[in-house]
Parts: sequence; structure tokens; C-alpha cells
Amino acid sequence: MEPGFTNFQPVRRGELLAQDRTGAIKASETGLILMPLYQKLGNDGFFLVREVKRFWLKLSALLRKLKVGHYVHLLPGVRRDPVNENFLIINTRIARILPLQVFHLLGFRRLRWTDKYLVVSRRSYDFVRPTKFVF
Repeated sequence: MEPGFTNFQPVRRGELLAQDRTGAIKASETGLILMPLYQKLGNDGFFLVREVKRFWLKLSALLRKLKVGHYVHLLPGVRRDPVNENFLIINTRIARILPLQVFHLLGFRRLRWTDKYLVVSRRSYDFVRPTKFVF
């Protein structure tokens, strides 16, 4: 890491953050830098994060409380993975309007993105992430 960075410090896209064996590491976007608590112990790394407006957090909480995520597999272009029911496969040619953002609001995380499909799941500790998806 370059010296002088503090946790949650604003950084701009293109700003030099660190060096590794391949050269300079620059911020891929404007945001805040988040460094792990153990950062001072070594050269561990960082994350870039964005602020989330309170409106979106409250909307997400409401949608989750209403359990809307339990019914999204009924929407056009959305289906459960036949191998693992914890995963949803979204055909982004059908479900085109901000699919990743909509599923983030419902508590899903992106696992894989292809030309045509977005695969998402909820964070769960009772299953192992498969290495192969069935489309």
C-alpha cells in the first residue's frame, strides 16, 4: 500500500493505491477505501466501497421483511438452478432492468455473470458453492 491511507478515506478513480510485482494498482472507481483491521500487521490489501443512501437501505429492509425474495423465481426470466435450489439463474435478455441491483435489494449476491445469464444466491453457510452451473 502507498503510505498515508486511512480507513474510509475518499479516493478517486485512477488514484495510485498500491504497488505489487506487476506494477501500480490504481482505484478502479471513485469511492471509499476500506482496509481490514489487521492492515497494520502487513501488506494485506484493501477494498473499494460506495456509500449507500438511507432510502435504499430502508427499501431493502422492507422488501426482505416482506420476503419478496422468496417469490422472485416466479418472475419472467428468473428460475432456480436445477442442481442447487439456493441459486437463481436470471436470463438478462428477459429481465433487463437493472437485474443485479434489484437482486441486491432483495439480499442476493452476484456469483457469476455471463453474456446472457446472471447467477445469484443469498449468503448461506449450509451449502457449498458449485463449480459448475447448469444453464
